[in-house]
Amino acid sequence: GGLITSLQQSSQAEGFFFTFNSRGSPETTLQVRPGVPSASTSSSAGTSLSLQTAGLQAQFTLSARDGLGNLRRTTHDEAYGYRYKVQVLEGNSPYLHPRHTDAGSGLHRFDYTVTSSGMHTIQSFVAVAGGLHATYYASDTLNNAVYVREDPAIDFSGAERDASLHDWPGSRSQPLETSAFSTRWHGFIRAQHDQTYTFTGKFDLLRADAPTIERIRMWIDNSLVIDQWSSLSWGYPTGTYAFARAEYLYDMRVEFKSPGTSASRPYVNLWWSTSFVSRVVNEEIVPRHRLYRAYHTTGSPFQVKVVANKASPGQTVFTGNYGSGLYPKNELLSMGVQLRDQFGNKRDVAAMYTGLHIEGFAVLFQ
Repeated sequence: GGLITSLQQSSQAEGFFFTFNSRGSPETTLQVRPGVPSASTSSSAGTSLSLQTAGLQAQFTLSARDGLGNLRRTTHDEAYGYRYKVQVLEGNSPYLHPRHTDAGSGLHRFDYTVTSSGMHTIQSFVAVAGGLHATYYASDTLNNAVYVREDPAIDFSGAERDASLHDWPGSRSQPLETSAFSTRWHGFIRAQHDQTYTFTGKFDLLRADAPTIERIRMWIDNSLVIDQWSSLSWGYPTGTYAFARAEYLYDMRVEFKSPGTSASRPYVNLWWSTSFVSRVVNEEIVPRHRLYRAYHTTGSPFQVKVVANKASPGQTVFTGNYGSGLYPKNELLSMGVQLRDQFGNKRDVAAMYTGLHIEGFAVLFQ
């Protein structure tokens, strides 16, 4: 299983030892490559992970490492199903996707710009192809988590068989689906084309109660795509999402709930389709190689404070009893100034001026 580097011969009588190098030794070298990417040892660094100014480009670096801490200096991680993903969340807005540059030697640079001040969240992931994270709850309100696992797809046929990756968790003696339960799947989705896709959650319509007792909803990139959480309408719930970039990772969250039934097992599948000239995806269950599990890197998520940019005359607001027109000399005026930047963000410093004895005044912004 290894290389022979030397041979030794001894003489007990004389105590001499002879050493012979094998062919190729000692010139032969062994190249050790890093293992697969690991989120627990990969990390991000940069001042823009904690403080940033609105409207200015921010930058930080992600160091990709294997489980032993070795830098991933190799290329083609995407070909093996691994990607490095960063997203910025500004309140309830859709995620902001920083620009990714592979800087080599295991380093990945991310650049982003935000225009709203306040506290924002930066999430840094190692994404792994082949399915989604799944959390199962012993209630239909997404409370009381009882199972956590990796599901290759949202594809549950409800067939009577032992628990598997395509079946609800539990066992025949203690099946989860016989009582009220709910599920949350989370990860990333990667579409082939930069166009609008139609998503459909399919139930077993042969069951008369399915559309009235089971619910599904889905978000992509923090935007609600399917919402059948309270609807009692008959049929398959659908929704559309326009992917701006092809072969790009978008955040995905799907939630499902069922009050439980002993008559038959819940049935739910998630399908997608798209059609635009020659770029067609016929309706199919979203395949596992298009789904990615998300693993936070060390320190993620980060809370970054974004402060307002310099004051802008066009956005700054004046308040008080100064009004407009001419004022007598030594007139007592009260004036408030709310400084704002070009994006309308309030500056932290708001100046109040009272007791000004002036003939006229001007405000100068620097």
